[in-house]
Amino acid sequence: MIGNNKGPEFESRVGEILNTLERIHPGSVRVFTKPLYKLREDEEIIPDFELHFDLLFEEARYIIECQNREKTDSALAHKIRHIKAFTRKNRFIFVYGGSPTEWNLAAYKNDGILTMSIAEFSLFVGRISIQLHRSGHPDEVSVEDFDPELALFLEDDVSPSDYERKIS
Repeated sequence: MIGNNKGPEFESRVGEILNTLERIHPGSVRVFTKPLYKLREDEEIIPDFELHFDLLFEEARYIIECQNREKTDSALAHKIRHIKAFTRKNRFIFVYGGSPTEWNLAAYKNDGILTMSIAEFSLFVGRISIQLHRSGHPDEVSVEDFDPELALFLEDDVSPSDYERKIS
């Protein structure tokens, strides 16, 4: 029996979008394909992707799961809950190609998972790119870049580059 190639092709398309973002913003974007998470000594979970990007104030990190079928199953929600329970990872994106039920989408949203069609995901990544173009690299920020009213709150002997960005 010949298998359905819909899932791998869809996942490849999501990877292509992410890799393009990484290519456009080298040093500010990192994409990890099939990262391995050891949850316990005998348990491993492998999501589809992990995306890191540097904003001026934080290093944002998202775990991304893809699914291209008409019905999503509870295994995906279980996988994400498991990663949340056993790691510090807490930002997730579910990119879907089919038509998940409203019930499943609502359940994912209640778990704090961003849910996006491939078109919405493309727009999301495009907005990240715009933000990265506007802000530049976090290590290149100086006091002169601050709004004068906010710069008043900085300590005299400390520059913005002395503050570590937070990791979300």
